[in-house]
Amino acid sequence: KSHTFKVSSNFQNPKSNHEAIVLGHHFNRRLGFIFPTSQMRGADLSEALATSSFTHTKVFLHELLSPEFLAVYGTASTLTAVSCNSPIDGGNTACILPSGELFLAVDKDTYQQLGLPAKRCKFPIRGSRWLITLNLKSPKFVPGHQQYERVLWCLKSRVSPIEMLFVFSSETGADVSMEVGQHTQLKTSTSSEVYEATPCPLFGKIGDVDDCYDWIGAVHTNLSSYFQAPQLSDFASNFHYTPGMIEGDFTATSLSGFFSSSGVLNRFNVVKEAVRSGALAWA
Repeated sequence: KSHTFKVSSNFQNPKSNHEAIVLGHHFNRRLGFIFPTSQMRGADLSEALATSSFTHTKVFLHELLSPEFLAVYGTASTLTAVSCNSPIDGGNTACILPSGELFLAVDKDTYQQLGLPAKRCKFPIRGSRWLITLNLKSPKFVPGHQQYERVLWCLKSRVSPIEMLFVFSSETGADVSMEVGQHTQLKTSTSSEVYEATPCPLFGKIGDVDDCYDWIGAVHTNLSSYFQAPQLSDFASNFHYTPGMIEGDFTATSLSGFFSSSGVLNRFNVVKEAVRSGALAWA
């Protein structure tokens, strides 16, 4: 059974926990912003939101444990990485969180070959996969220490290279690419579309939260042309058009790439500042 998790937040609410929620969501491939205006006076806003890069690489896991890599990124709190083009329920996968933890999800054969401490994965329910956790920031995980040397020796000869996406947040909060493995630097792509006289839900009205989320989803999947229909197919969206619903103008901006949680928060702050300064018209 699938579940959809929805979180609402208001920047003006002193109890708002939007920052903690954003920083707790580490792997972000697509972002969407909807501005309630068709007049984007701050013409450079979309460019400011999209200005970032990330890295696609094929790397041996032991390269992530090299003294050079650990010296630059191992102690940083803004490094995020995740496997790509590998099934999470079958192949060997890995990820690095800003906390400095390196997680390896491996099949039974790899687990037995490595001989490293591991716990059985909760996913998939059927099957045999094992989760290995390494703390790159541990004072014991340094060259010359027994734990470090054992892990390095195990990974050097027993794990094939894997494809990964890396992103590192600079001191300014911008996401930047890295040089690791056989890497390619990629840029974030962006697209914007202006909508005029389009049916909109009443944001903030109690009881309409589901409609708001379904409407946002329909906009970012280009289904807004069906908003005038009596009812969308439940397969496409649960948003229901109600006669007399308000119509408004808005601009939808979508970003695609790989974004760190701090990079997402930085973009939120860019939008907040644009509204506060009046650079962005706010209906």
